[in-house]
Amino acid sequence: MGIRFDLFVLTKGKGIMYIRAIMETVEVLNATKSIVVATQAELAVSLGQRMKGLIGRSSLPFNEALILKPCSSIHTFFMRFAIDVLFLNKEMRIIRMLQNMPPNRLGPIVWTSIMAIELSAGKIGQTNTQPGDLIELR
Repeated sequence: MGIRFDLFVLTKGKGIMYIRAIMETVEVLNATKSIVVATQAELAVSLGQRMKGLIGRSSLPFNEALILKPCSSIHTFFMRFAIDVLFLNKEMRIIRMLQNMPPNRLGPIVWTSIMAIELSAGKIGQTNTQPGDLIELR
């Protein structure tokens, strides 16, 4: 696990206020197939981190991911690129997948999901990831 530091700038009146956000990073492994799905996945666990998600980014590098926890539904409003999404249950098994979800869409509610992993579009197919696969974060 590593720590990634990002700097966000918010404007307040005429001045500028700087806020430093700390996001932990992990590796995402498909343990069923012994394949690394993402070498750097950011953990978005606070409300602010989950609300921001991938909004404002121009892309998501193919080796990166965003893990939203808790999460049972996602959207791609205000995003500039398509994504693949894995929904996991409490046993860390994939219970639903969305492939190549375009910007400005609302995803389904996956009631038994505790976590969603947002990946670059095409990553699910490239890693041959399937529902029922076991995911490990390390």
